[in-house]
Amino acid sequence: RVYGATSTMYMVVNIVGPMLGGMIAQGLSFRAVFIVAFALYGAAAIIRVIMARVARRESRSTAEQPERPSLAGLRHSLGSVFGLITAGGLVTWIFISDGVRDVSFGLTDNLMPIYLENEMGLTLMQIGSLQSIAALVAMILMSPAGWLSDKKGERVGIVGGMALIAAGWSIFLVGTTFWHFVASQAVAGMGWAFIEPAYSSLISKAVPERLRGTAFGLLSTSLGLISLPAPWLGARLWESVSPIFPFYIPLVTMVIMLPIMWIKFRLPASEEGAASGAGADVETRTA
Repeated sequence: RVYGATSTMYMVVNIVGPMLGGMIAQGLSFRAVFIVAFALYGAAAIIRVIMARVARRESRSTAEQPERPSLAGLRHSLGSVFGLITAGGLVTWIFISDGVRDVSFGLTDNLMPIYLENEMGLTLMQIGSLQSIAALVAMILMSPAGWLSDKKGERVGIVGGMALIAAGWSIFLVGTTFWHFVASQAVAGMGWAFIEPAYSSLISKAVPERLRGTAFGLLSTSLGLISLPAPWLGARLWESVSPIFPFYIPLVTMVIMLPIMWIKFRLPASEEGAASGAGADVETRTA
């Protein structure tokens, strides 16, 4: 319940934030955007400190104390996760696909607002509203998409979501008006709605429970390092080839990865059977 509430709040912020930022930038200035963002970050930091103090008091009052983290334990967990990544199995392909996706989209993430404003003539408020539209569509479809992944398997959600994002990206590449880009972001938002719950579910099944926190942290850190030069490379392609050229690369990589993910994103038969058996047991008890 807490995770669901947090995810919902995150989606609401993704809906309100970009549109509000575009309104402030267009109506006032970019300096005003940074001032508002700084104030919000400061408020969030204060809330986090209060939460940490409350959590510390509650942990002291409970009889069962959590295991204290240690350098040896971290080293052991990192070694285990690294072994999963290099073993050539499902976790390896999750890492590869995420890396390819992060690098290819990293080429264009920072360039998209510039492209939409300078090349397509969109206003700052219109640019901000596009991301809000994608987040709104994703929030509406997240629960049905998660249900589909539970029923049909995670790779159906991931591959189907990636295909939708590729379709949205295709609309973006040929788009010339604001409404073309609205359609592009709406279709891409549908894709993210299918991908996010399916990816989380697949990782939770592929990685042992005791290593999940370390796995998520290591994957995020590694992918961040891999995609670090992507914005610079995208800017170089913008200048040396054409402003539209970097935006073709994510589409090409998605099309290439679709059949690979369909083949490789398959749980071992024993784990699939255990997952389906658990789901059937829950449904029986509910009935």
